[in-house]
Amino acid sequence: MWEQADPADSAIVIVVLRSLRGWDQADLAQAAGLSASSISRYENGERVPPRRSFERIVAAVGVPLPMVDRLFAWIRSARAALVRSPEDSQGVFDALCGEFSEGISHALRSAAPLLLAGQPAFGSISWARPLPPSPEDRKRAAALWEVMRRREPPDRWMLVEDAEEYRSWGLCELLCHESEKAAADDAGRAVELAELALLIADLAPGEEAWRWRLQGYASAHLGNALRVRTDWPGAEKAFGRAFELWQAGAPGDPGLLSEVQVLSLLASLRIDQDRLPEATDLLERALADNPGALRPILFIQKARAQEWSGDYEGALATLRQVGPLSADPQGQRLVLILKNNSAWNLTHLGR
Repeated sequence: MWEQADPADSAIVIVVLRSLRGWDQADLAQAAGLSASSISRYENGERVPPRRSFERIVAAVGVPLPMVDRLFAWIRSARAALVRSPEDSQGVFDALCGEFSEGISHALRSAAPLLLAGQPAFGSISWARPLPPSPEDRKRAAALWEVMRRREPPDRWMLVEDAEEYRSWGLCELLCHESEKAAADDAGRAVELAELALLIADLAPGEEAWRWRLQGYASAHLGNALRVRTDWPGAEKAFGRAFELWQAGAPGDPGLLSEVQVLSLLASLRIDQDRLPEATDLLERALADNPGALRPILFIQKARAQEWSGDYEGALATLRQVGPLSADPQGQRLVLILKNNSAWNLTHLGR
């Protein structure tokens, strides 16, 4: 429910959550791994916190998400009741507080001035229309990552929260690719990078459909990182969200993000789950979509699915379609994978 909240409602909920712990804004910021300036903006109603930041706040306080949803519903009910009985606002508020436990009722009373006094007309604020996504953003991403990678993970999160230039779709895409590379050696780091990419996607400027597309792309990479960490339920959930957002955001994508990449990542999960026909269908779709530089990887994935199904001759035939590979480090790595997988299939065939 918080995802549809307006800034006034989310401000009240954050004040209530913080008050439950007896924290000030600096305490909450430290516990949630966010900056104090971000917490201040949220509580002042300047903007709704992005999904990942709100989840960090809730986790830091230790309140179940259903209770948070109930708080949002209560705020809407309280507003309606106060409109009906403005002459007895304090009495109405006190009666409504009785719905909750003593601790939450006390916290709600600490946020009473926000609800009773009302909030500024946020809808009247005039915002400049953001520039549409451009390939130029991709060129600037490397410089942004060079600064970011030298910082500790909590500082990276704060950098995105506080500095608008780090909410770039190009940086989000780059972090997704860094997450995929890290997955080979360090699943934890892969998850951390994918979650950071998701934060950027939540905050990225542009039309809502474009943000959905970007969130879908980042969620697919989070699913891949969770797959490598063998968190199968988490991976399945992340990919489910990824495809829902990816498809919803299709009208907002000017062709900058690769659907082939998303299909390839999901195919890896399906292979690990032994859902081989689904994996093969995904890879065939990807190969039919002019995959470019991803073509060798898709053939290797397809051969892996064939090998796991016992079709060793078919796997060898697929591997022969890979063709020449470049001499860069990624190409050399693929050569090793290609030779290893070919040898393994030949061993199964006794050759």
